[in-house]
Amino acid sequence: MSADLVAVTSATLLVHELRIAAIIGVDDLVKAMDLVLQHSSGESAGGMAHRRDLHDRLS
Repeated sequence: MSADLVAVTSATLLVHELRIAAIIGVDDLVKAMDLVLQHSSGESAGGMAHRRDLHDRLS
């Protein structure tokens, strides 16, 4: 069950990030995500790092 909650949360974050990317641009979103990831601990940033790579490939 917890894996399902993680999946739903990650999908929700991705949808919001896509909307933000449409407003500010993918490059600026990736830069902002890079700044956050620089100050995050490794395990807690894992999902964001994967989504950041996805956004970077979409740009």
